[in-house]
Amino acid sequence: MKQFVKLCLGHPAVVSINWWGFSDRNIWLPGGGLVDEEYNPKPVYVMPDKLINETWKTNAALQTDSQGDITFRGFFGDYEVIMTTTNDKKLVYNIHVSKNEENKWIFTVD
Repeated sequence: MKQFVKLCLGHPAVVSINWWGFSDRNIWLPGGGLVDEEYNPKPVYVMPDKLINETWKTNAALQTDSQGDITFRGFFGDYEVIMTTTNDKKLVYNIHVSKNEENKWIFTVD
């Protein structure tokens, strides 16, 4: 499953993964559920969450160049940008990185 998830998320044509059969209870493929018959998570249930929210989670500490620009490359989706000014003021911005669109933001600091 780990190899399958990595392969899917690494291919530009894949936009989602659908798993048929949540529980091992009455599933068409014996043992093929994400949770067992008592609804306890199996490793196949926990693994995608760990990959997406721990291994692949994007955390970066960046500093602007002499023109005040930053270049960033990340997964499509929502991000929280926390900017710290020279006087230690923290500013928070929410952005969305989209596919097939220009992803450019201008943040103005007073």
